[in-house]
Amino acid sequence: MRKSVLVVVLVLIGVLASGVWIRQRPPSISVQETRSHLDQTVWAQEVQAQNYEDTFVKLWDLLRSSPDKRVVLANFPFTTLILPGMGEAQPFDAGVMVTPLTGHLAKLSPSDWKKFLDGLALEGFKLVQSEWHHEKFEQAPGRAAESLVSVVLHVMVPASERRLILKGKLAVSWAMGKNEDGYHVPDRIELKGARILERTGQPVFQVQLEEGPFSTIQPILLYDLDGDGVLEIVLAGGNTVLRKQGDRYVQTRLCADRMLAPSGAVLADFTGDGVVDYFCSAPGGFPVLFTGTGGGRFPGEGQQVTATGRAIRYACAITAGDVDLDGDLDIWMSQYKLPYVNGQMPTPYYDANDGHPSFLLLNDGTGVFTDATASAGLAAKRHRRTYSNSLVDMDDDGDLDLLVVSDFAGIDVYYNDGQGHFTDLTESAVDERANFGMSHAFGDFNLDGQLDFYVVGMSSTTARRLETLGLGREVFPEHQQMRMRMAYGNRMYVRDGGSTYKQPSFGQQVARSGWSWGSSAFDFDNDGDVDIYVGNGHLSGNSAKDYCTLFWRHDIYPDTRREAPNLAESFVESVIHQPGQRISWNGFEHNHLFVNDAGRRFANSAFLMGAAFEFDARSVVSGDIDGDGRVDMVVVKVLEADPAFDDRLSQTVYVVKNQWPQSRNWIGVRLPPAIKRSPIGAKVTVVSARGRQVSHVVTGDSFRAQHPLQKHFGLDEVSSVDFIEVRYLDGTVRRLNAPAINQYHVVQ
Repeated sequence: MRKSVLVVVLVLIGVLASGVWIRQRPPSISVQETRSHLDQTVWAQEVQAQNYEDTFVKLWDLLRSSPDKRVVLANFPFTTLILPGMGEAQPFDAGVMVTPLTGHLAKLSPSDWKKFLDGLALEGFKLVQSEWHHEKFEQAPGRAAESLVSVVLHVMVPASERRLILKGKLAVSWAMGKNEDGYHVPDRIELKGARILERTGQPVFQVQLEEGPFSTIQPILLYDLDGDGVLEIVLAGGNTVLRKQGDRYVQTRLCADRMLAPSGAVLADFTGDGVVDYFCSAPGGFPVLFTGTGGGRFPGEGQQVTATGRAIRYACAITAGDVDLDGDLDIWMSQYKLPYVNGQMPTPYYDANDGHPSFLLLNDGTGVFTDATASAGLAAKRHRRTYSNSLVDMDDDGDLDLLVVSDFAGIDVYYNDGQGHFTDLTESAVDERANFGMSHAFGDFNLDGQLDFYVVGMSSTTARRLETLGLGREVFPEHQQMRMRMAYGNRMYVRDGGSTYKQPSFGQQVARSGWSWGSSAFDFDNDGDVDIYVGNGHLSGNSAKDYCTLFWRHDIYPDTRREAPNLAESFVESVIHQPGQRISWNGFEHNHLFVNDAGRRFANSAFLMGAAFEFDARSVVSGDIDGDGRVDMVVVKVLEADPAFDDRLSQTVYVVKNQWPQSRNWIGVRLPPAIKRSPIGAKVTVVSARGRQVSHVVTGDSFRAQHPLQKHFGLDEVSSVDFIEVRYLDGTVRRLNAPAINQYHVVQ
């Protein structure tokens, strides 16, 4: 009982990122009365939509818990089901075939439906996973209600290694009244706009290691600590290193301080001696710099970085780069401030600048830092609730600019004048900045030889439903105006050749992945284009019933720039009183792998590749961990409170091996630090018959993660490379002519 109550509170205040608790207070009666009145008036249609949605929530819950999903589907009540026929299959990419469901419509009765399912079972088809989201609801006076439910089914035929994804929308006409169990029953259901993605063969990705649970392990850093060409997996939050030894991993300690549990960290050479150092920040303390002595060793207690002038409450994102081109690495460090705590919500929810401060720390070359946030022009928006940020050359002018990705705000873009002074050019640099920013990834997604970037946010079915219903509070017109801009989901930005970025036509294909966290861009199948992996799922409870509607109906409206203790329980009172169950908040959402088809289009094929994990994911980072020319992944799973860790959040790390058949060529570059020259900020170019492939060495991307100082390029069928060029920030250029393919080259 004690555990379940604590878990509920954890869900309600959204504290998965840090495990911070609030003291329970009696709910404010006046606030609840106000909310109840709004639900009966302004939000009455949405409350009714929730009532109808319960039918599909029950179906989803039963499908997850039942050992025989066919029986659950066969017993789902309806009068008529209309299914379209199979169209002509077309090849996509990575061995994926796409078949639209078009043509002749078959009308099935419940008994026909059961026979249809029985036939599929005889052929070996097995439902593995599913998602059901209520996108649209209408109910005109005196008429039956109608809904649009998006559905995703993950199906496999084990005997033949076939995997299929069916994705479409169910147009539902509801019967009048409820059944004896108190649920609304569909009268007519028609599957529309559906298609099937299919692939035959062994899954590309396989979990090689599942380690945990730990009390905390994020951030996750991939780095070749000892310079032997093999990447170590640093679980910085747990002060632990996973070192690969043959087919197994051995745990060692990163630093001597056993209690070190940083919330933010970065590995880089801050002293210019060619040896990696370790900069980290634990909640409630000053950041610490551990000076490396070689071989991945960080002895001593570390040196406190007091340039911030205050203890750092929760450093979530740290990025390193030489912003003033003086030859040493500086730091931009930002923090995340949790919503809900003591009744305080980000205000306004679409442009919040009311969090803990960020800092630009200038390095004197020896690892001594000075706060230059204000003098560099970065003070105005330093109180964003930031989840990721990177120093990167966005306009290709030879200096490092700054991209900041923040929850409850979206993105901010600052261009550098080359001397470490930044100008906020967000409005002109991108065509839309709004979203619930969680992470970002860089890559040349449209294959034009230029840097693009991808920002992960939250795509909300609830927001889309409220938009089609036309609901909102008249006294908050800007909240409704911003609702769909914020809830759009992930945004892709491609460079237009100058200093501006536009959202491409294929942007919608990678926009909706759910409540997304970590992201990583890499060429998993070595075909020469950059794919995207996204970790999904916020808080999965005992039921798919979703708290999200309460967020959009009530949580975003109070002006709580300051703490409002009377609201602390009001935000979550409806969840606390759910009888006998804990609901979810964007729960049971599957991780996405957006496969890139030659820079023209994308399709989520994660289940086909064995990577559609259903657990709540957070950090995602990629790198060729075993050095075989195929990029692997590390993914963090978060668990509910565990008494073994004093009811704190616990996490498990998954090392996911890439097993793509070695039928395509590749080339790689390893970039160890050199004395007075860091590879961070360098631009790597590979030129071959495929054209020009570019990649930048950055930190701070993804969610609480660091990608390695190596670059991997798929070559497809190309059998030779003209040259590799590495251009460092100090102007030094290293060039390898006619390098051998299918191996890594060390450039220093």
